[in-house]
Order: sequence, then C-alpha cells, then structure tokens
Amino acid sequence: MKKRWLTILSVLAGLGIMAGLPGCASKSREFRYRSDYEAGVAKMVRQTLMNFESAYNKQDPGGIPPHFYENAQIVNEGGIRVFSRGQFFKGQFAEVFTETFKRFPSMAVGSPYAFMVLPTRDKAVMEVITTFGKVDLKTKVSMILDGDRWLIVKILYWTS
Repeated sequence: MKKRWLTILSVLAGLGIMAGLPGCASKSREFRYRSDYEAGVAKMVRQTLMNFESAYNKQDPGGIPPHFYENAQIVNEGGIRVFSRGQFFKGQFAEVFTETFKRFPSMAVGSPYAFMVLPTRDKAVMEVITTFGKVDLKTKVSMILDGDRWLIVKILYWTS
C-alpha cells in the first residue's frame, strides 16, 4: 500500500514539474522572433498572407494569383494541386477557388505560432491557424523572395 502511494505521489510531483516547463503547460506562450531581421521578414510574409486573405474574402479569383509564385502548390489531406502561372490565369485555378468559395465563403489567417527564415534569406516558412468558416486548419506556408515581394510557393493545410 505504501509503495502504491509513493508511486502516485511521484507521478503527481512529476506532472507538477512538467507543468512548469516551457511547452508543457496548457497555457499558450507568446511567439517571439529570434531577431529584428526575422521579425521584419515575418511582417512582410504576413502581409502577403493578409493580402491573399483579403482577395479570398472578396471571392476574387483574379486577385489571388499575384500572391503566388510560379508552379505554386496547394496541399491538403485530399492531395496536392500544382498550379503554373498560366493555369492561374487560364481558369483552372479560378475554378478550384470558385468551388472553395461555395463551401467556405470566408477565410481568416491567424497569428503565427512558428516562423523561420532560411539561411539563404530568400525563403521563409510560417505556420498559422487558418479558419474557413467554422473549420480550423493548421497551415504551413512556404514563401520565396521574388525581387522585393514575398510570394507563396506552397500552402499545406491539415487538421489537428
């Protein structure tokens, strides 16, 4: 009996210690950038995502392609769709988004919970929660610097 109580107390004490460690508590922590440079890039990347969100919410298929790079990919649990720049403007991309607009008339991009600029400084990855109507999806967006603009190369959506 005494051994059983010691085991229970050990487990409870271990859980108490774990709750105090970063990342183990249920309370979410504020995301912090590693440098001012990274914060500046994140601001530009986030602006591209906000512009994409704005075009989506206007249900403007023609306003979406300018935020994507050549041969961009949109990936979800149903598969991968690759869209060349020509397909963006010839209608295939517009058809996909027109169908999506019907199912999910609104989109909201949340605050980043992870961000990284690659050492080459011309690529970045941001992770956010994107809400389509009442559906929350984890989202990883890969970006590339094209001149002075950050463009979407790949968006990966998945459920929790």
